[in-house]
Amino acid sequence: MHRSGCLHRLSGSVARVCQISVKACALLLVCNLSILLWAVELRAGEVLLDACQAKPAPASSDHEAQTADSAPAQLSEDRIWVVSSRRACQKLHADCCCGLEYFEVCRCGEVKAIAAQDFRSAVNPDAPLCVVTHGSFVSWQGMLQDVRPTVRWIRRASSLPVQFVFFTWPSNRVTTMLLPVDVGLLGRRSARNGFYLARLISELPRRTRVCLMGHSHGARVTVSALHLLAGGQVQGHCLNRPVPTRRRIRTVLAAAAFDHHYLNPGERYGQALNATECMVNLVSRRDMALLVFPLRRPFGKRALSQSGWLEHDLRQLGDRLQSVAQLDVTGLLRFSHAWPVYVERPEIAEALVPHVFFTDESRPKPQRP
Repeated sequence: MHRSGCLHRLSGSVARVCQISVKACALLLVCNLSILLWAVELRAGEVLLDACQAKPAPASSDHEAQTADSAPAQLSEDRIWVVSSRRACQKLHADCCCGLEYFEVCRCGEVKAIAAQDFRSAVNPDAPLCVVTHGSFVSWQGMLQDVRPTVRWIRRASSLPVQFVFFTWPSNRVTTMLLPVDVGLLGRRSARNGFYLARLISELPRRTRVCLMGHSHGARVTVSALHLLAGGQVQGHCLNRPVPTRRRIRTVLAAAAFDHHYLNPGERYGQALNATECMVNLVSRRDMALLVFPLRRPFGKRALSQSGWLEHDLRQLGDRLQSVAQLDVTGLLRFSHAWPVYVERPEIAEALVPHVFFTDESRPKPQRP
């Protein structure tokens, strides 16, 4: 009788363990399928862009294909550069800000390597500089194909002078077969590359007005850089050189793929808002990639550009509430996450004119969820 009772309890325990295992496997499968949607949607954006090109660029490895579609030539002030940390060290140490590579995009479409000093001396401090940072799963060639549509998108919104830098980082190298794990690893890598972006900004001519525009994990690169410029630490490290006097910076976050509370005081990038005059969050509530973003880990939070700043976040911001704004672009983008879909919407570029060109129009008020 006693043995029968023990066997009964044992079989019940085994059954519960099996149930938990089945649920865990099912959750893992859902996470993989969900994050797979993210990768597929991002790749679909590249395919969409390829289909729109009159002459597709040849496939090649990083930094081998040095061509881009010719940039529009409305103004002589237009200058376009690419700054790359793709071949820079991706481990944090004392000299982790070394290793950036600089390229100039010529009007003929050629992309040629230049020295860092040549880049800094070529920047016109009297014209705003728009720094665009891409998200994850973007190759070197995919980044180059984004150059012309992005410049044209912004240029159509205003004829005022502006310069462009496309900051590119190693976002397409995955190390595991589990997409949720890869997304998490790329998220941490994007934060580390904030060091390179921060160094790039700090070495610009001091009068240069900078608009930082980050998409997806590129938004995390952006806020990581701002947090560092304000004296904060990222992954236990800070900038190893003095940060110059504060410059004029405005920030635009598109499809921001980081937790909605990360910019609150005391949180992971809690000092980022101290380094920027204003920050605009483009809210896309039906973005399929961001809808599954919380599934990358247990009890994951919603992404900033999917939820927007919540009431609790807005209260936490305190005085810095006046420097943030939210623009709801859900109706324009529907379910899309890919950058090429953003640059097809002139309405978004027109709304961002004050932030990109540093004009004096009033900024939109924060929209409470």
